[in-house]
Amino acid sequence: QGIHVAPTRLILEIKPLANKEREKKCVDEVLRLVKKYGVVNMTDYISFSMNACEYLIEQAPKVLNGPNGQRSGE
Repeated sequence: QGIHVAPTRLILEIKPLANKEREKKCVDEVLRLVKKYGVVNMTDYISFSMNACEYLIEQAPKVLNGPNGQRSGE
């Protein structure tokens, strides 16, 4: 129900994991599910793992920066 309310934003936290490869798999799965459920444009990502953040930026720059290179909310 919440995905149909216009001002709703999803804050998705990617938890740090002990293994960098597991973090990358986690990011890949997160991006797959966000796309599958059609909430790409309303999802913001956070993590305390620099590895997860860097990999997220590498895998989905348009998701994070928008089609015109602008950060979400700018």
